[in-house]
Amino acid sequence: MTAALLEAMKINTKPIKPAALGVIGKDHIEKRFADVVCEMQSFQYKKVTEIDDDGLPVVIETAFGWRGEESEAERRIIADG
Repeated sequence: MTAALLEAMKINTKPIKPAALGVIGKDHIEKRFADVVCEMQSFQYKKVTEIDDDGLPVVIETAFGWRGEESEAERRIIADG
C-alpha cells in the first residue's frame, strides 16, 4: 500500500528543480578559502545542478585553492552547509 501511495504521489506532483534545494554559493565559499589563507588567484569553483538517474534533484558545489608550499603537509577539506 505504501508503494502504491508513493507512486501516486510521484505521478501527481511536479519534480522539484535542483535550484530550489539552495546553494552555499561561490561568494561564501571564496570567503572561507580566503579565511584559511589560500592563494586566491588559484581559487576555482564549480556548481552542478541536475536531475539524477532516479529523478532526484542534485546540487554539487566544489572548490579548490592552493595554500602554498608551507601548508603542503597539511591538507584541509572544508565542508559547509
